[in-house]
Amino acid sequence: MKKLILALLLFASNAHALELVTRTDYLNTRNNGSDDAYGIVARLEQPVWREFSVAAEFDYHARQKFPSINDSKGSFGSLYGYGLMGNVIFRPLVNWKFSPYFIAGAGYFWWDFKENPFLQDNHVTVDVDPSIAFKTGLGFDFWLNDKWALNFEASYFNTKIDKLATDDNGTEWNILGDELIGNEQWNIGAGLKYKF
Repeated sequence: MKKLILALLLFASNAHALELVTRTDYLNTRNNGSDDAYGIVARLEQPVWREFSVAAEFDYHARQKFPSINDSKGSFGSLYGYGLMGNVIFRPLVNWKFSPYFIAGAGYFWWDFKENPFLQDNHVTVDVDPSIAFKTGLGFDFWLNDKWALNFEASYFNTKIDKLATDDNGTEWNILGDELIGNEQWNIGAGLKYKF
């Protein structure tokens, strides 16, 4: 814990260059037959060397139905998640108003699965484990003045989540296919950036 606090203090020590991004994302799921969802991102970015920055990011992923509500079997429930990611950002110098960038990161996500009424009535609980997630993408900031910018980003997100569905008797239920939930997405979002 002391190391984490020290790292955050060091990260914020050069506050005149620190930037905060808040964004809402549309999560387009590419596999597992789940519905698309939305997410919320808050990111602190700190320039470290030339065109490179590092960033700490909090992500929230909301209500992906598994499988899709359009599936003939109906939906077994919804997946929610939140996580912390570390990112490296490369931002080539274009001009002060338009700032494109490339981003790559990894992080740790905690997940929760809310079972549908059918599973609840049968006392089935779907346990989902935390997972390591990866993402890469590109975006740009459009600066309105020297403090505020509009932020746009598109990224690819991928993780694999261990799950186990059991009832009160300890009997395993075979729902959602394999032992892993593959969660592969294209995320597209827009938000605001503020430079301290």
